[in-house]
This record gives sequence, C-alpha cells and structure tokens, in this order.
Amino acid sequence: MTSKWRLVLASLALLGVGSCTSDAMSPEVERIGVVSFVEVEGGCWKIVHDNTSYEPVHLDPDYRIDGLRVEFSARLAPDLGSFCMVGTLVEITSIGRLD
Repeated sequence: MTSKWRLVLASLALLGVGSCTSDAMSPEVERIGVVSFVEVEGGCWKIVHDNTSYEPVHLDPDYRIDGLRVEFSARLAPDLGSFCMVGTLVEITSIGRLD
C-alpha cells in the first residue's frame, strides 16, 4: 500500500470518529420526552427529547397519545430502516407515563 493510500484511509478514519454523536456512541438511551404524531406516510409516531426525535420501531398502542409525556429507555437500531424517517430509529426497552 502506498503512503498516499495510507494517508487517505487515515483521513477517512478520523472523519468517521469526528462525526459521532453521543447517541451514536451509546447503544442505549434513557430519556424523558413527549410522544408526537406526524402525518407522513399514513402516520408515524416519534418521541421528542429536547431537540432530538426518536422514532420507535414499535410503540405500544397504550402510548400512542399525541402530547403524552413519557420516560423511556431504548436501544438504537441503526441496522433498521423506516419509511417515515422522523427521527433516530430505536427499539423501546421500557416506557412509562409521566403525569
């Protein structure tokens, strides 16, 4: 391998490290957020925490209430896809209502 290619590969590796966010580095998130319905592709659900949106792969029907405050834990699901694309895809591991 030439030194030119080594430099290119090293640069790409550094770019990848620099582009990571705190959620991308952690496979699990624990947040308090608000459930929100988005009218796209027939309707999608997301949970908003601060300025970050999480799109649950499956949100239990008991929690599909627009404006509901919840506390949730979830695993990031970067290997899955979505038609909605309204937030970071997550698999909910636990969820509860905040009244």
